[in-house]
Amino acid sequence: YKKIDTIDENLKPKLQQAVLELPGISTEITSSFITLMDALKLRDIATGKLLKKLFLDLLISLEKFPGLDSIKEKIDSFYIKIKNISNDIILTPQEQDDLAEKLYLIFKEFKNKLNL
Repeated sequence: YKKIDTIDENLKPKLQQAVLELPGISTEITSSFITLMDALKLRDIATGKLLKKLFLDLLISLEKFPGLDSIKEKIDSFYIKIKNISNDIILTPQEQDDLAEKLYLIFKEFKNKLNL
């Protein structure tokens, strides 16, 4: 067994840059979660078109952060359902509340992963 003490010099700048970007990406993800949950709580604006955009923004942010595969899968499953509704359709208040609660649980899972 041989311990690797150095990182390939070609990879070092990329790794340093990636590590420096993680706090910004986690802020993007947090903001996307909160914006999406807020939109669901504002009854009249949560149209299919807006929800599709907000879910897509969240998925794009999640894709940039390593180790969030299970969270991405959960969000993607919601996005697939939302993607199939008409742009002008507004979810019922109960559907909005249910989705917001599920998103909040996933958001807490994300925050717990950051604290590990």
